[in-house]
Amino acid sequence: WQTYTMSNAPDEGAVLGDDSIRARTSDGQEVRLDCSVIFRVDIEQAVLIHTDWQNRYVEDFVRPVIRGVVRTLVSQFKVEEVNSSERRDLETALNNYLRTEFADKGLVLDQFLLRDITFSPEYAASIEQKQMALEGQLQRQYEAEQIRNLAIGRADAIEIEAQAQARALQLIAEALKEDPELITYQYVEKLAPNIKVMLVPSGSPLILPVPELEQSLAETGMMTSTVGPLRTPTPTIDIPPIPVPTIGADVVQ
Repeated sequence: WQTYTMSNAPDEGAVLGDDSIRARTSDGQEVRLDCSVIFRVDIEQAVLIHTDWQNRYVEDFVRPVIRGVVRTLVSQFKVEEVNSSERRDLETALNNYLRTEFADKGLVLDQFLLRDITFSPEYAASIEQKQMALEGQLQRQYEAEQIRNLAIGRADAIEIEAQAQARALQLIAEALKEDPELITYQYVEKLAPNIKVMLVPSGSPLILPVPELEQSLAETGMMTSTVGPLRTPTPTIDIPPIPVPTIGADVVQ
């Protein structure tokens, strides 16, 4: 088997210097292709090849046929297709086309290898800009999604808190329904710690004494069974007795 390579590397191909194949895509973009072909002479056609080409079949047939076929088939693809997964389709088409061309001239093609594709600097710059724009768009989408998830999390937290508060109010309402005097005790517990006694007008709801007040009244002996409105005692006046005159007694002037 023989291998013939055309490459832009100076010392890699059969020809020194840049020997890559220049071609244009269907949308006018210039590309450079590095390729190799692996082939051999068909033994049954050896006499024919020698008659037609002698030892010049590589330079006079293999090289020009490869370059011509590559340019022809590349022109049927857009640059985006060449620079995508469809590149394999191009390579397959080149293999099939060249295999037929080689067979007609007494050569057997083993494989065509599309090694590399180089794009123009302008197209490479545009691809880089598009890639940067795409990455920026993806970054903005990611940030927006993060903000959205954070907002949803906050909304869920607010909803859970509201449900908890509603449940607490429901439990309080049920407790007050079963024991209405509970609200009086809760009110007393909320009073400032320094408040010991609360005076209320007559007829107001009963205020239960807090534990500190009970202890203070017990120590002073003033603890009573109930605590009600305070009453002001009525003052008394001592009046001396008036003597009653007796009958027949002398009246002192």
